[in-house]
Amino acid sequence: MDRHRPRGMRTGTKDKGTDVNLTTSRMATVVLAVILWAHRLDAQAGAFPGRRVVAPAAFPAGRKPLVLVQYDMEGLSGQTDWRTQEYRFSFIAGQMYELVAKRGIKPIYPEIWAQGQALLAADVNAVVDGLFAAGAGAVDVIDKHGSGSPEVDLPPDKLDRRARHLLPKQVAEIKRSQHDAVVLVAQHVSTGTFGFSPHTGNPGTMIRMNGMSITETDLFTFTWGDLGFPVILVSGDDQLGIDVKNKTPWVEYVSVKQAVGPDSALLRPVADAHDDLRRGARRALENRAQWRVVTLKGPIDVTTCAIPPASMELLAGLPATEYRDGCLFFRSSTFDNAWRSTRTVINLAAASGYNWILLSTILEEPRGLELLDRINENVGKVWFETEKKRISR
Repeated sequence: MDRHRPRGMRTGTKDKGTDVNLTTSRMATVVLAVILWAHRLDAQAGAFPGRRVVAPAAFPAGRKPLVLVQYDMEGLSGQTDWRTQEYRFSFIAGQMYELVAKRGIKPIYPEIWAQGQALLAADVNAVVDGLFAAGAGAVDVIDKHGSGSPEVDLPPDKLDRRARHLLPKQVAEIKRSQHDAVVLVAQHVSTGTFGFSPHTGNPGTMIRMNGMSITETDLFTFTWGDLGFPVILVSGDDQLGIDVKNKTPWVEYVSVKQAVGPDSALLRPVADAHDDLRRGARRALENRAQWRVVTLKGPIDVTTCAIPPASMELLAGLPATEYRDGCLFFRSSTFDNAWRSTRTVINLAAASGYNWILLSTILEEPRGLELLDRINENVGKVWFETEKKRISR
């Protein structure tokens, strides 16, 4: 799960006015994003959809490769409990990170979360070990999961000391650097697909581009491809392996478990999975003749759909789009614009659907109506305070 999470309501009981004020600011940001998104859409991009382009990756001779390892947490070896990937508030993490950090909120399942971090460190370190064994010059590691933790999900002190964990503020450096290859660890299938913890971006949101069902692995393959970086190794469950091999057969894939449902899997011996991760990383780095950069060229026809817990209903009628049967259709001129717009759409769909669950959950509590009254009153306070400030200028 990546960190672009939906933005919705806050329900803390302390500093309520501040929380609602932050919520209003977040919602205003989302509304502005939608307006800008609508203006970016290019409905007249062309008569025919774009195409996927596969090209050999360029690698300068005479130096050791710099590798970027990006991790998620749903496709870990030794994992069959979804709680191992959950710090707290992961499904609504976009609006909770700062509250978690500010208030020192701890994991909801501390022992299980610690197990998840240990599994994550072991998988990533096995890959790092294999990369250095194959002659990597340097390995950078980044977190693209969304556990709800205010910190990176893999504690840097648990990472192989030969690798460097980039912090979120350092990730922007990636676009200015010259990584030679990318490895995607602990990935997962898309929403509506048989596999462990299936989703794309958010639980309940689905994406198609030019008729192709899109996984997060695809999104990252295209994103890094736009920068000229080939994805050379992916790990996850057996079902994602089928998808990866169908779309990018030259990519090394390591299956670490067999999915038997969205929240369960048959596990391989962890030591065997780690051995395969090491060998797979080594093969992937050594087999440079097979490296391919994959891009998706525009125009791109995008379909975004939602199933519970997400909902697209409130997005019907959005400019430059068509809405039918729970799906939103639009066209964009480039992959970058398509993904930026899609990210806004799926985050709004998640916020809309999750909001109903939030409200129903509050109403189940003995003081649920009282809490909703307080939220309503605080929304009114923020409204009037904002108007008064505008008048006084």
